[in-house]
Amino acid sequence: MGFFKKCMFSAVEGTVLLNGKPAEGVRVLRGYRWSANDEDKEDSSTTDKNGQFTLPPIYSHSLSISLLPTHEPGVNQYMIFEYQGKKYDAWSFYRTNYESGGEMGMSPLKLRCELSSEFTEFNAADSTKSYFGICEITN
Repeated sequence: MGFFKKCMFSAVEGTVLLNGKPAEGVRVLRGYRWSANDEDKEDSSTTDKNGQFTLPPIYSHSLSISLLPTHEPGVNQYMIFEYQGKKYDAWSFYRTNYESGGEMGMSPLKLRCELSSEFTEFNAADSTKSYFGICEITN
């Protein structure tokens, strides 16, 4: 049944910092919305003493999408951090494919996130895609 399997969000490895120091105990909420009629699908993790977290890839299955030749993929992705009573918009991206690593050409996505940063737009290395948040892609 792999033919019907669609990657909605690639694996993520990240480090969360506060003023340059690891932030332990940050709740990392990751989610996506596949269509306007769909409910958000979410999972979560918590950062360790080094401010690090990992999340596996998220897959969905759809017979109808697999059989529609004119279907154009569209997945709204987001990550929200919750730390010491505050919420941070960490990642926002509109994905237009179902490939593993399809966000920025790598899987897992490797992120460095600074809670004291302003929500901003980042350009991918190839400058063809933009993403938003407080997380920067690292190598």
